[in-house]
Amino acid sequence: MPVRGSAPRKTRAGGYHVKTGCKTCKIRHVKCDEGKPNCTQCSKTGRTCDGYENTLVRARADDSRSSHSSSTHFPLNRRQVLAHRLAASNDETRSFEYFHREFGHTVFGAFDQLAVVKQLTMQLSCTDNTVKHAVVALGSIGEHLMKDRSLTMKTLYQDKSLRFAHEQNTKAIQQLRRHLISGKDQSIELTLISCFLFIIFDFFFGDDVSSHAHLKAGINILKGCLPMDRCNTTLGTPSLRNAAISELIDLFTVMDLHAAIWLGLSSFQLPPLPINGNKILSTRPLKVPFHLLARKAEFLFDLRTWLPALDALLETIPVTGETTRRVSLMKMVYLATFINLSTLLQPPEINKYHKYNSIFEQIVDLAKWLLRPASTENRDDLLRIITINNAETDSKNLPMFAFVAGAIQPLHMVAEKCCDTRLCLEAIGLLEERPWKEGAWDSTVMATIARRKLQERREGVC
Repeated sequence: MPVRGSAPRKTRAGGYHVKTGCKTCKIRHVKCDEGKPNCTQCSKTGRTCDGYENTLVRARADDSRSSHSSSTHFPLNRRQVLAHRLAASNDETRSFEYFHREFGHTVFGAFDQLAVVKQLTMQLSCTDNTVKHAVVALGSIGEHLMKDRSLTMKTLYQDKSLRFAHEQNTKAIQQLRRHLISGKDQSIELTLISCFLFIIFDFFFGDDVSSHAHLKAGINILKGCLPMDRCNTTLGTPSLRNAAISELIDLFTVMDLHAAIWLGLSSFQLPPLPINGNKILSTRPLKVPFHLLARKAEFLFDLRTWLPALDALLETIPVTGETTRRVSLMKMVYLATFINLSTLLQPPEINKYHKYNSIFEQIVDLAKWLLRPASTENRDDLLRIITINNAETDSKNLPMFAFVAGAIQPLHMVAEKCCDTRLCLEAIGLLEERPWKEGAWDSTVMATIARRKLQERREGVC
């Protein structure tokens, strides 16, 4: 009640004292629903939504601090904002900024068509502790890789920055687990992005068991989250919601294929995930459609014509030592691809690789010729050849997250899938002789995975 004789206090015309929301609604002093990427208030009235104080928008590249001076990227809020909102330490803030400025572009650059997922990841890392800790963990790994390209479980316990990365990844997993156990509504996109970041972290350390578990969880979530209108999402409009889910489906499909083809792991896509918005298939046992088998036959026919065409080409050009090395590497990749394509869409029989032992032996023989002597000079020359064959430009700076076609993949395939133990051990030995990296592939990591798998097979039946 106003004091007698004094004028009553006037209320704000809009009725709300706006402290949060988009910049446009703050200026207008109206309530904002904080929808992403544009709020409903602005959309209804035809106004331009100017975003939020912590929204990551396009800005000028920082020439003095970022190597992405000529590319578009998401700038960061001030350190004080992040520290205040997410209680970030100095180390967390530094690694967080490095991920946004550098390493995040490397990670997402390994996958095509992830614009919405990339933007959402960058935004969530500023508002959610699960994604923040996962991003900080990867940022710390990126900082380590700038100094030392070697990254194994052994170095994890020797390097302070890698221990910090492991602690951050553990915090992220614990945070997500608490969310899920609490029963509170959890964004589908946030959970899937968290799974993706965990998979990338485990991949860098060669922890295929953990990465496979996160991959399985992500694909199961995708299978259960449709139809779209039943999803609890963080995106405001159906078109963006569908775009994010569509990109995540493609992303997890690619990772599942990499795991099945190159790591010898079982695929989780039975039934397969929908592509381009198509509905998920029923859960009945998968029967391979005839048109897929026909396409496989076409690809195999084309693949069989490649080798005679290569031999015919070699008869018309001078064959130098470098040409021979480049062709040997091509043949290793060709033979591995032939086995993968030949066994594609076949039931997971234990002995389906028996008849390819002679091809596995050819791969090992070619690798011996390429990789020996096991010297630094030889490895440098191998990387130079891989760079040329993959149309890259700098052998010393192959993208650290690029899945290039080199010698590691075929050798790991021999170690994983060949039923001749002698050949498996020879392939593992070649991977371990003089460790090297080919983009995302690390010979030591792949040898460790293959050796463990071989031990498991010895305890069972090939």
